[in-house]
Amino acid sequence: MKKKLVTAFMFSILLLLSACGKQEVSNDSQNEEAVSVVETETTDNAAESESEGEVSESETIETEYVEPIENTESTEMTDDTITEPLFIRMENPSWEYYTAESVVSGTKPFGIKLFEESANEIIDTDAWFEKNELQLTGNSNEEEYGCYIDYDGVIVCITKGGEVIAELEFSEFMYAPDLVEEDRDFVDEKVRDAKIRNGVLYVSISHLTYAESAPSNAYIMAISLEDYNIIWKSEPLVCNSYNFEIVDDIIFTGYGFTAEPDYLFQIDRLTGTVLEKYKLKSSADYIICKDDKLYVRTYDTDYVLEMQK
Repeated sequence: MKKKLVTAFMFSILLLLSACGKQEVSNDSQNEEAVSVVETETTDNAAESESEGEVSESETIETEYVEPIENTESTEMTDDTITEPLFIRMENPSWEYYTAESVVSGTKPFGIKLFEESANEIIDTDAWFEKNELQLTGNSNEEEYGCYIDYDGVIVCITKGGEVIAELEFSEFMYAPDLVEEDRDFVDEKVRDAKIRNGVLYVSISHLTYAESAPSNAYIMAISLEDYNIIWKSEPLVCNSYNFEIVDDIIFTGYGFTAEPDYLFQIDRLTGTVLEKYKLKSSADYIICKDDKLYVRTYDTDYVLEMQK
């Protein structure tokens, strides 16, 4: 009887333990499913956060390393990339006519015939340019040289291919030895116009008052662009016009002033000598060639002159 009771008791304990084991397995399975659900929701939430531009603190952002692109063009400035322009202080060889070499050119002046003459209103210069469709000629030629006047008429800059290659300074030409000392403030001579033709720079230098205050002024000069030496310098009192015009081997200039004779000059481009002059009613301001005619604007009179070879 006791054996049966013990056996029954032991069998009951075994059943109880078996039931508890199944319950734990069931709970573990449920816990794993819960964890799986939680992880799935977390992943989904992270994806939503990433799509909205929000980064979860628990996420690790991986970035791909990209090799930097090497710049093959050096930005360092070397002696070869910086070329300083030549600076040349021009020396005045003479206050009178000068030529480096005696040249016989054989250049003949143009025949000048009056085509039209009319009084102007003195202040209507712009209207004169517009009416006749005129413009001042440029300073460059087929050699790609160019020039411009700088520092208030003291320096002429020479360019080639758009770069300044030389700066010519004309301070030694500003004050002539024959100036009247009390007129010094009015007789500073400056470069008024500059042009380049066939490797030669031509400049006009003058002051803007009476010749008697400083007679050695108002001339044209030719300078070689090979060595920057002066080829020739014209006689004075032949050019105080605002510009000069080059036609073939002739340079047309104008000179005149109040109570002084007024002329249109033809100067030999090769020698600087005066070939001929044409009387005007007043001093020439502008001289422009167009269609084989010279348009000359003076203080109070406009001319159209035919050029005949």
